[in-house]
Amino acid sequence: MHERSKRWYLIGGIVALACAAYGILTGTWSLTLVTLLIAAMYYLLRKSPPIIKQITIAEIGVTFDGAFIPWSGFDGFWFIQTPLFIEVHLHRTAAKQEMVIQTGEISVTDIRIALSQFLTERADRTERLVDRIIRICKL
Repeated sequence: MHERSKRWYLIGGIVALACAAYGILTGTWSLTLVTLLIAAMYYLLRKSPPIIKQITIAEIGVTFDGAFIPWSGFDGFWFIQTPLFIEVHLHRTAAKQEMVIQTGEISVTDIRIALSQFLTERADRTERLVDRIIRICKL
């Protein structure tokens, strides 16, 4: 969980109020409403603890919170390293989406060795722009 300073909240509040004011001045009430709703939801949910999920990697596949996905349901994996954490991304073939797992204290080398037995590492993949913006803005 990110630690945010008073300065972060001040800048966020100014941006939200500026967007709301712009919406009022230009008559785009939906922008004003959405901006204020987003700010209110963030304020209400900011202290919620992160949700912990159970993930098990086995020889036949991955179990994620009780749901089993065989290795044939994935077509590759890659790592994203940021200054604060390391994530392993497992690309799901059928769903066309990624399963993102923060590695925590587990060695990346151990994860790489385990996953390489079943999937191809896609070293060409990088952090998506929207993920980078979310990380930089500490959202």
